[in-house]
Amino acid sequence: MTIQEWLNQQPLAEEISFNDDGSQYLPIAIVEEKLSRLTDGLWSTTSFTYKIQEFGESLIILASIELTVTYNSITRTLIGCTTFSDKTYGINQDWLATAKSECIKNASKALGLQFGSGLNNRLDKKVIQQKTSDDIKTDRIVKLINNCKSIEELATYKESAPMKEYMAKLKELTNK
Repeated sequence: MTIQEWLNQQPLAEEISFNDDGSQYLPIAIVEEKLSRLTDGLWSTTSFTYKIQEFGESLIILASIELTVTYNSITRTLIGCTTFSDKTYGINQDWLATAKSECIKNASKALGLQFGSGLNNRLDKKVIQQKTSDDIKTDRIVKLINNCKSIEELATYKESAPMKEYMAKLKELTNK
């Protein structure tokens, strides 16, 4: 199989991950492995830039990067960008690493289907539903609840937590 034939193939099913809304993506570890396989390790990034802006009660992270790949005596420089809210990825302590990963994944899509180009073109767009800000807030609180290590810590979420999840975690913590 030629490199171009490989690039034009869909990724393997086990390489694909799913977002809560049903959309598909390739995790950064898979993309980096594919880049290394394609280029024998001859890929690099430069010109990573970012900006973090306040937008209401959220932060918006905007970033771009240049991805350079060399294969078959061809060198290509691809540009990848991303924009997302701090609410998008739940609990996240490293927005810049996330932004860089998303930029690399987006740049690599220009190489072909193997890198996730067109993954979501085959989905029924009616199936993918946009989450409301209340849904995102609830998901975030549930994640915080699930990470609680003590009843005291859990109690700080009592007013804002969904009752079912709060009670389940309370039961778990009291049975320890």
